[in-house]
Parts: sequence; C-alpha cells; structure tokens
Amino acid sequence: MIKNYILDTNVLLQDPNSIFNFEDNCVIIPIGVIEELDKFKKDVTELGRNARRVSRSLDDIRKKGDLREGASIGKHGIIKVRYNGNLKSLYKEKNIDLHVIHIAQETLKSEPETPCIIVSNDVNIRIRSNALGLQSESYESDKIDHDDLDVGYKEVVVPDDVFGAFVSMKEYIMEDIPGLEGLSPNFYVVLKRETDLKKSMLGRIDTSGKLVKKLIAPPAKFPLQPRNKEQSFLIDALLDRDIKLVSIGGKAGTGKTLISVACGHYQVETKKFYKRLLVSRPVFPMGRDIGYLPGDLSEKLDPWMQPIYDAFDILNPDEEHSGKDVVKKSKNVVVEPLTYIRGRSIHDQFLIIDESQNLTALEIKTIITRAGENTKVVLTGDIHQIDNPYIDSLSNGLSVVMTAFRGSQIATSIILDKGVRSELAEEAANKL
Repeated sequence: MIKNYILDTNVLLQDPNSIFNFEDNCVIIPIGVIEELDKFKKDVTELGRNARRVSRSLDDIRKKGDLREGASIGKHGIIKVRYNGNLKSLYKEKNIDLHVIHIAQETLKSEPETPCIIVSNDVNIRIRSNALGLQSESYESDKIDHDDLDVGYKEVVVPDDVFGAFVSMKEYIMEDIPGLEGLSPNFYVVLKRETDLKKSMLGRIDTSGKLVKKLIAPPAKFPLQPRNKEQSFLIDALLDRDIKLVSIGGKAGTGKTLISVACGHYQVETKKFYKRLLVSRPVFPMGRDIGYLPGDLSEKLDPWMQPIYDAFDILNPDEEHSGKDVVKKSKNVVVEPLTYIRGRSIHDQFLIIDESQNLTALEIKTIITRAGENTKVVLTGDIHQIDNPYIDSLSNGLSVVMTAFRGSQIATSIILDKGVRSELAEEAANKL
C-alpha cells in the first residue's frame, strides 16, 4: 500500500538523499521545512552543505514536474512540497514542529485511506504526533541496531594442550581452537585455560581468518602500558600497519584518545612509519556556546583542541614544555578542526578523528575517503555522549562505521569499557 511520508527538517539535514529512500511511496516536504533549510544554506558546515544539496535536488525535480501536484522520483515514487494554505500563519507561529503536524493532519484529512507518517529524529514531535493520533517514526536509513555493536572480542575456554601450544607459538590455526567458529578477521579473542580460568592469553584472528596471532606488545620506548585487555587490543590494532581503519568506542576516561595519540606519535616520531600525525575533531560545544572568541585562528581553536594538548601533557615527561608546546613546535604533529579536511587527499599520515560520534555517516564517509596511500585512520568517540542534535547513538557515523566494516581485512573496532582516568571519573561515568 502506498504511504504518505512527511519529512522533518532534521531528516534532510542528516541525509540529503533521504527523499529518494522511501521506495514507491509519496514523500511530502512541508513548505516550512523549506523555509528552515533556507536558514542553513549559507552555513559552511556539513549542515549547510546538506541543505544546499537538498535544495538542488528539489530544484532538479521541479524542472521535471510540478512539486505542488507531485513530481516523480525513482521508478514509481512521487514527491510534493505542501503548505497549509496560509503562509502568514506559518510565519506567525514560528514553530516548524506544529507546521509539520498541521500538514500531516490536512494530508490525512484529504486522503483518509492512505497511511500518513511523520518522519523526524526529534523525539518531541513524535510525542506530539502520538498525542494527536498521528503516526510517526524516526529516520532509520542510516541507523544500525544496538545488537550490531559488539565489544570487538570474545572470551573462549580452551583445553590445556591448546592453551600451552598457543603460549609457545606466535600463531595458532583457528579451526583447532573450539569456540571461534564464525568470527571475522581482526576480531580479538581471550583464550582461557580450562583447568585454571585465571590464566589467559590474548590474540587476534589474522586477515585470512584462519590463524589466531599473538598481540603486538608495546615496544620498550613506548610511553604507556595497557591497564586491561581492551587497551592491549587497542594498542595492537593501532601498531599493526596492515590495519588501515580502527574504530574505538568507550565512555569517558577509558584511554581512547590518549592511547591513539601515543601510538600515532610513536610511529611518526620514533619509527618514521608515517610522515605526520594529524589529529582533528569536530567543533561542537558541550552546553551553551560561549560565542565568538578573540585572537587569530590558532587562538580561537585552542579551547576546542585542548583535550589533544592534555594527551600530550601526559605523554610528555618534560615539565618545562606543555603538551601544547610539543604540538606547536613539532613539524610532524598537526592539530586542526575538521573544517579543513574536505577536498583533501591525505597521504602517509596517522589520522585521528576524535569525538567522531558527533559526525554523521556521510561526514565520516567524506573523511575516510580522503585517506591516501600509507594513511591510517583512527576514529574515537562515545556514542552515548552526542552533542550534535541531528544524530543519536544509532545514527552517528562512529556506530555506522563500526558495523559497516565488520569482517574487513583492513579494519577493526574495539569498545573500551573500563575507565582508567581515576576512581572518581570511573564512578561518575557509571552512575551519572
């Protein structure tokens, strides 16, 4: 049965191609949503680019058909731009949510036999819709299921002879270890000895999916040592040059950024595997924005990049120079906002995208596709601490990447669970 889908602004800003993802149904865009998109079109952010892409798509469709009556998209789908007959009321209300609901009510009134569904990522508009007897749902195209996010490793109890053999060898045939069936390449395992479960060995399934290899141990001059098995997995993934993409999830204080910076800095400065360590993060404030900042570009960015400087503070044993000084003086370490990454081709670099849970799937795709030869991409973030109002824990770019690259021979993902920053930080992360 054909359905009418009323799209909210946040859906279009999240995915500018969303209008084409409703198969053979009718997509209706309230004219108030067009008005709201117009406010974003001059923005230099990804939201602005998405707004412009939607506008261009609608203009192309308009040239082929009447948006008021319904223009064809896809094989049998149609798209309409609709308003409630009185533009003055729209401007007077200045409430796009109510406008979207009014459009849905009038659509249902004029076509009572056709299901009408509001599609919005705004939970409040979905609550209002339900209270008024209207159907609503969130936009699911970019979303993954919570069940699809695994921790990146599996614990398996093995016989004593298998355990002993793995201890004495660097790698072991996967099919000879019971319990590892169906696991993907670059998936981590904890092998526990059957007669003494307190004894365990850590390993990773190699890219062929046939062998279990021992982890790469932190080198002698490495500034950090892992405090738990998840950190051991992470260090292995970051130091293995055959793994080109590492996605790291975890709550605050688990060591995501610190370990990533340490591994990147070591491979750039000490091993010379990469020419440069590039650390970038989206500029999203926590809480109320403080507005414009004084100073040149570097001074404006310092508050946003301070977490990166803090990581270098911990890694830098020289008390005379701060982490910020280390970054500023190094020719091989660059810290910059994501604004400058579009359109670039990034070769021979260790690229860390911090706080990547605040990026959409499209933005993450834009970043990863910038990677050139001999570039490693590391994504870090906490999917439960999202400041971007247009995405959530399931639709953010980090979650999508962790699911999409499962089974890849050049990628892996790990979720860190145990906080190591401090006893207070760990308890706060768990209880608040």
